[in-house]
Amino acid sequence: MPPKIDWSKLNFQPDYDNRAWWDATKESKLLVRSCNKCGNNWWPPNVIGCANCAEIEDTGWVESKGAGVIHSFIVVAQPITAAFMEAAPYIPAIIELDDVNNIDGNPVRLQGVMDEGDDQVGINARVEMYFERVSEDGKQVPRWRLAAQQPDNVWKFPGP
Repeated sequence: MPPKIDWSKLNFQPDYDNRAWWDATKESKLLVRSCNKCGNNWWPPNVIGCANCAEIEDTGWVESKGAGVIHSFIVVAQPITAAFMEAAPYIPAIIELDDVNNIDGNPVRLQGVMDEGDDQVGINARVEMYFERVSEDGKQVPRWRLAAQQPDNVWKFPGP
């Protein structure tokens, strides 16, 4: 069962630099920042400048299908934000997207909260994204769950 996050305790206020990202979530689209000058892609959406060529004006967006693998994760037992009080323990993961790469060829990595617990989540596990509505005006956040098919090389923490 997905961790219960109380989104009402977080204030989602789009600004000039990330309004397009928030608007896309209303249509269930996951966008990743992109540099039109050099072709680099990156996350998070509120970082406006390209780390590769320092371009800040000629940037745009590319859409991801929202599938990938877990690069890393932790188990949070003691939440520090009120929105996550009932969710603990929960798993924030670093996810490598299948379909969006940086200019060096490495996958774009983003963070996401997993639906499953630490007995199921592992490094290299396949994941898929879905959206969860967080506001009355239709804003959504990406959420992540394990894909039905998993590779043989998923590393999990050893059990007790």
